[in-house]
Amino acid sequence: MLDIKNYLGGSPRTLNEINISVVLDRIRTGDNVSRSSLSKELNLSLPSISRIVNTLIKKKYVIEEGVGKSSGGKRPIILRFNGDRSYVIGIGIDIDFIEVMLSDLSGNEKKTIYETFPKEKKPKEMIDTIIKYINKIIKETEVDAGKIEAVALGLPAMQDTQTGLIKLCPTIPDWEGINLCEILSKKIKKDILIDNVANLSLLGEVWKGVAKGFKDVVLVAIGTGIGAGILLNGQLYRGFNGSAGEIGYMFIDKNVNKNTYVPFGQFEYLASNTALRRNNIKIEFNGKSDYNINDLIENKIKRARVLQILDNLAFGISNLIAVLNPELVIIRGALFFHSDYCFNYLRNKVETLVPLTTKLVRSTLKEKDVALGAVKLALNHLDGKILSPFFWKRDS
Repeated sequence: MLDIKNYLGGSPRTLNEINISVVLDRIRTGDNVSRSSLSKELNLSLPSISRIVNTLIKKKYVIEEGVGKSSGGKRPIILRFNGDRSYVIGIGIDIDFIEVMLSDLSGNEKKTIYETFPKEKKPKEMIDTIIKYINKIIKETEVDAGKIEAVALGLPAMQDTQTGLIKLCPTIPDWEGINLCEILSKKIKKDILIDNVANLSLLGEVWKGVAKGFKDVVLVAIGTGIGAGILLNGQLYRGFNGSAGEIGYMFIDKNVNKNTYVPFGQFEYLASNTALRRNNIKIEFNGKSDYNINDLIENKIKRARVLQILDNLAFGISNLIAVLNPELVIIRGALFFHSDYCFNYLRNKVETLVPLTTKLVRSTLKEKDVALGAVKLALNHLDGKILSPFFWKRDS
């Protein structure tokens, strides 16, 4: 698939939709763009450029911003991409929190709402909660609801790419086997997209975080369970039915009885926040922890328990590195946001286990990563409607 950044237009015989895509991309990514500058850069006639630009103005993707500086002739009219033409909403949600971000078509964040629930919501209440917060952010930003074109959600679950059904959702078990896209589409009349939180966290980091510019990346998300987002050659890898990255089901200890950790997999049973809580060690993702991290490390008994959990985590991460050979592994988890000690221990342990040069880093976006990734997913979806299929890349 040709990169739109490297395409230079073409002759009048070039497909019109391809030229429209190229012109639109140049306008939304360039500075001081005019009809004449587009004509010179893309090697297209000025009448052809004018026809395309007028079409984009009519569809409200482009606006005329004013006149620019003259280079000797008539002062050019400057063109600007109209980011306010439409909006998207990105959502990260689990049984005990929701984060909602509203963005314009240019990817500019307008507002973000993050709220935890005093007590866990019943699974049947979750759909009403999603709709409530969609309406809440629209009201608070005073955006025309009709301009919201797509809503993307990050879930602690997978969506089967063949059937559209939710699966592997232990924290919201009533969602197992339902078509959440279909349900929400009927209720709010918008395009709905769904992906796993780890995939969207990775997408957010590639877009605006620590993974920007990397093409082979693994993000390991440690929460109640453990999941991974996998980027191979610049594209999210999902597997044949969307289940790639369910690393929580990896086996790292043959001596642990499988039945002791249902419905979770062995790896997440031994190395996630669930393992910390089993050892009476509490972690809060978006707030203050229930302990001073230095006190925890100084407590010999609790420190030993934490280090065992970190060892288990290092075993799984080392296996991923050995199999996938990524440039970068991103660690996303509250324990590592709170503690340099824990992150440094994990990184050093991994380095002793696998003799490869993969770089291990912490997430830079923290709790905003899923919502940002969801926004990017929604914007990519709209690109699929705007741009020629010749250029559109689903997850890039």
